[in-house]
Amino acid sequence: MKQDRLIRAFRKGEEWAFRRVYEQFFDPLCLYAVKYLKDGSEAQDVVQDVFAALWLLHDNFDNCHTIRSFLYISVRNRSINLLRRQARTIEKISQMQQKHTPAEEAEMVIEVEVERQLLAAVQNLPSECRRVLMLSIEGRSYQEIGEMLHITTNTVKNHRVRAVKKLREMFRYSRSESELTNRLSAKTEY
Repeated sequence: MKQDRLIRAFRKGEEWAFRRVYEQFFDPLCLYAVKYLKDGSEAQDVVQDVFAALWLLHDNFDNCHTIRSFLYISVRNRSINLLRRQARTIEKISQMQQKHTPAEEAEMVIEVEVERQLLAAVQNLPSECRRVLMLSIEGRSYQEIGEMLHITTNTVKNHRVRAVKKLREMFRYSRSESELTNRLSAKTEY
């Protein structure tokens, strides 16, 4: 009789009934998931996801046996799917590592760093120069930029020239600063 009352309440979506099912099955399901995943926190995450799915489907269960079957089958399937995703990720990482030599990896890091520095430098430009330069980088013509910003094409050219000049100065300064640092550190090593 208690089981029937629990199932009726569960099907109606009553929280106390869901809590009772959760308390009864959570720990055993975690132990079951750990057998697949070998990681307690991943097992708990899988079990939590399964209970969330159970809550959404609460009105589909006629008895405790179907709830129990759903929980164990779902935990098994989600654990296996997680292991498959992890295996694919590991495979992708190893493929990526095989595709790039250390020199290529270093080159990619340098490219990203230069791009980051360039974007930071662009952000330090005066707003008019920055807008014109960004639109120019997007491939817009001087005329299009002028129409968009309601300025003459001559003004567009002047802003772009100023932007490029300021960027050169910024990078020349940072390069000469790093050369000076390298020279100083080389002198102190002796």
